[in-house]
Parts: sequence; structure tokens; C-alpha cells
Amino acid sequence: MLEQLHCQAIQNDYERIDEAKLESYSNEIPSWDSVDIGGVPHLQKTFAFNHEHEVMMFTRQLMDLADLEKHHPEILCQGNQVKVMWWTRDLADLHINDFIMAAKTDTISTKILEYSYLQ
Repeated sequence: MLEQLHCQAIQNDYERIDEAKLESYSNEIPSWDSVDIGGVPHLQKTFAFNHEHEVMMFTRQLMDLADLEKHHPEILCQGNQVKVMWWTRDLADLHINDFIMAAKTDTISTKILEYSYLQ
């Protein structure tokens, strides 16, 4: 469900995600970790690829998606691994947008690994 949604504009009357929604959203992206960095919750996952060209394709497609959705991650590339972190900077908190983008990030990774011609 999450990957079919689009990011929402952040409203001034934003309310924190309640526990039930947090659990529901987290269940849709079970391979993502929830980490606290400086008191701010983040979604984090490290993706492993077989080849450097897959890393480049992944980061390019992820940035294209981020531009389209107007919601950008932190990305760290190390060899054939890419760590991605999502959180909403304006709120210093998690928002549904972070869960949407995590789900879409998984889809990008899966497609790249499925269709890599160098497997």
C-alpha cells in the first residue's frame, strides 16, 4: 500500500504518528531499522549490490524519485553497499512520507537486483 502513495505536503498542524499507524507502516517495510540519531527518529537500511553499476543505477533512480516526490534521503555509498536514511527534517520526526519513500526505495532496489545483467 505505501509504495502506491505519494508524499504529502507537511501541514502546520502536523500530529505525530500514533503507535497503531507506526506499527502498521513498519510492518510494510520490515527490513528497515528505526534508529534514533540525536533524539530524532530515522528509518535506515543498507542495501547490498553485486556491482558498482548497480550502486550508480540505484542512487540515480532514488534521487530521481526523491526529486519527483520532493522528499530527500541521506545516502552513503561504500563499495557495493548503500545506506539510506529517511526522516522529515522540518519536523525532526518521522512522517508518513518517510515510510512511503522507504517502501519505494525497496522497490527500486528489487528491480535493479532482478534485472541486473551481470548477476
